[in-house]
Amino acid sequence: MGLFHRDLHKVVNSGTPITLYGGAKIRVRAMTYVALEKLDEGFPSWLGRLMAAIEKGVAITPAGVDSQIEALLADLKLTLPNWRDALIFILADSNPELVVNEEWCQKNLFAPDLGKILKAFVEENGLKELLDALGKKVVTRAATRAAS
Repeated sequence: MGLFHRDLHKVVNSGTPITLYGGAKIRVRAMTYVALEKLDEGFPSWLGRLMAAIEKGVAITPAGVDSQIEALLADLKLTLPNWRDALIFILADSNPELVVNEEWCQKNLFAPDLGKILKAFVEENGLKELLDALGKKVVTRAATRAAS
């Protein structure tokens, strides 16, 4: 019943409603094809670079764990856009009736809201499996590091 209820909820409400810590109400919706095009325009090639980094992977060996993890984090930092810009993009795309910009975020967003927004974005866009796989790689690398 939970899965059916969730799917019905998406159809009826067109996204995941979120009440922010300060009381404002927003939605996080699945990205449309047009939004994906805008994402590529707004953050040139970051999605392609991220997918290439994931496909390439990083071989972690006990002898070079620290430097390899640092290199992986540096690559991801170069690959990913500024998280605030990405957050504004996601919220503006999901809430076209609002003027979501840096000022709006400063007035309406608090630290607890970031987790709610990310969780809804992952669910709405079917990214859970991808993030689970990435999480397992990070845990495996951390375990390898601790064992050496």
